[in-house]
Formats: sequence, C-alpha cells, structure tokens
Amino acid sequence: GELQAGWHDPANLVLGHPFGSPHLIPLVEVIGNARTGTGVVERARAFYASVGELTVEVKREAPRDIAHRLQMAM
Repeated sequence: GELQAGWHDPANLVLGHPFGSPHLIPLVEVIGNARTGTGVVERARAFYASVGELTVEVKREAPRDIAHRLQMAM
C-alpha cells in the first residue's frame, strides 16, 4: 500500500519478492491489495512461472516477507 501512495493509477502495481539466492530457491512472494486490479496478481504469477519460479500469493499486507517472519519466529 505504501508503494502505491504516489501513483495516479496503482492498479497495475504488485510486489514480487524473490527469496534469497533465487538460483537456489526458486520461490517468489506476490502481493497485491484492494487497489490492485483484477487479474494483475495472476499475470505476475504467470510471469514468474514462465521463468521457472514458484509463487506464493500473500493475501494481506504484513511487515517483512514470509521468510523473515519465519526466521524471527524460530
């Protein structure tokens, strides 16, 4: 949401966050929100799949990415 603040039309903005060492861990978090347009997250996931990455769709905004939150919990 913070990244969309200055955009006139933020509907096409999604966040794609690769996990560390993408050549070793082919995993990307894809995050949209209520201001993200219909189908935009799906197109982003299809792009990452086309380059050999697996995706995880994050359904709500939260501080830090999934990997860092898991590391902090451990």
